[in-house]
Amino acid sequence: MTIFSLNGCSDYSVAEIIEYAPEIVVEPSSHSFGNIDAQGGTATGAFTITNVGNATLHLGDLELSNEETFSLSELATEELEPAESTSFEVTFDPHTYEFYIANVKVHSNDEEDPTITLPIFGSGDAPVINVTPDAYEFGDVVIGCDDELEVHIENVGNVDLQVSNIDFFASLPVDFAIGDYEYEFGALPWYIAPGLQHTIRIFYEPLDLVSDGSWLEITSNDPINPVVNANQDALNGAYAGYITENFEQLGTVKTDILFVIDNSGSMSRNQTNLKNNFDFFINVFTAAAADFQIAFITTDSEEFVMGAIVTNVSTDPIGEVEDIIDEIGTSGSPLEAGLYYAYRAMQAGAEAEAGGTFSRHDSKLVVIYVSDEEDFSPNFSSMSPVDYANELRSQRSSNALVGAHAVAGDHPSGCSSTNGYAQYGEGYYDIVTELAGTFMSICTTDWGEQLDTIARETIASQIYYLSNDPIKETIEVVTDGTTSTDWEYDEVLNAIVFTIPPDEGSSTDVTYAIWGDCDEEIGDTADTGDTGQ
Repeated sequence: MTIFSLNGCSDYSVAEIIEYAPEIVVEPSSHSFGNIDAQGGTATGAFTITNVGNATLHLGDLELSNEETFSLSELATEELEPAESTSFEVTFDPHTYEFYIANVKVHSNDEEDPTITLPIFGSGDAPVINVTPDAYEFGDVVIGCDDELEVHIENVGNVDLQVSNIDFFASLPVDFAIGDYEYEFGALPWYIAPGLQHTIRIFYEPLDLVSDGSWLEITSNDPINPVVNANQDALNGAYAGYITENFEQLGTVKTDILFVIDNSGSMSRNQTNLKNNFDFFINVFTAAAADFQIAFITTDSEEFVMGAIVTNVSTDPIGEVEDIIDEIGTSGSPLEAGLYYAYRAMQAGAEAEAGGTFSRHDSKLVVIYVSDEEDFSPNFSSMSPVDYANELRSQRSSNALVGAHAVAGDHPSGCSSTNGYAQYGEGYYDIVTELAGTFMSICTTDWGEQLDTIARETIASQIYYLSNDPIKETIEVVTDGTTSTDWEYDEVLNAIVFTIPPDEGSSTDVTYAIWGDCDEEIGDTADTGDTGQ
């Protein structure tokens, strides 16, 4: 500014007045950090502030719009004299694959530009995991069927994604399973390039009506989400339906009967009683049109007498039995070992082996011992009567499919009759007791009644075959209106096997849930899942 001063008519003088003001300049006016590794990489940019004015420049606080990704250093001074400069630094620390932008504002007492705005920007390079679906709810899946879910692990970043670990958890009881992902994609760790994905398959097969859950825990080098979960829920399974089957106790069952006859010298009259009254035994079977097989061995040999098997299709079963008993005779060993030789008869390769011509897997196996002496099997083996009972149980899939009866000397002291004295049937009494059979006196005068009783207990149906495969835990058995518990389900036979046969003429209802038609149900349930999104 110039001022003129006049004195008198012609005298004057000129004086310049200078204005003093700060003026701020910041260089550069913006900064690009480029691409920086988000997994630990950082970059720094510097800005210089210069006072190009002629008065003191007072600097205020620096202001940063994004303090999560960028950071500022402190100013060395807050006052700059003319021509003086100071600087500050901005550090870029990206966290993931993203383009970041922010502003740094420099405040001062420059009246013309009190605030200078400096744009800063940069890109982070990183893998980014994207798991879909991260939550899924299976619809109603019928018990016995299954459903499948694909869980995708995708890299939506711009650097290889390293998946280092996958853990799979499921609620108890476990109704979920995970597919063999390493078979398809190789062993961990996986390296998934940008834009690609790997797939894990989750299988759900409900075995009950209880709600179920499972989840994946996936560990990777994603710097933001190193551990990601994917949850699967199933609110409940469902039964395909219920079936009730009715069974009438007609008193018939497929039966294989092995008689073990004492052939020692004292048994002549007892064998005659057996032969003369055997029609009582056979008549029970023929009257019921039962499927039966009968064979005889002795207390000193495991071989079938005459190699014969008497069956329900024999033209003269009573005559065949009479011939067999006559063949047995009384010239056998005085060391009667009925338990031992019955055991030997059932070993592999012997005539009564399980699954052979005589001993059918789906029949009831009954051993009937007839002797006037105690069992001398301990002279031939260290096995106990309980051991022999367990060997007999091993012949069938269910304990209810085996039985043992005996006609022997009374417990505990023996007995006498017109046939002479009979020792207590020790050993025979023990195995019959173990297997809940019938032990009858050899000294009785009425063999016909005893044989009739044994036959009826042998033939009574303990097995009710089911027409469909049941869900085991849903089976309910009701006999004559009363819930029954003395049974078990035999999966091999697909049958209800009673511990004690229901009474003749009784009516039994067996109700159970059935497995689903999986071909149909999988298609139905495939569309009922809910991702929860």
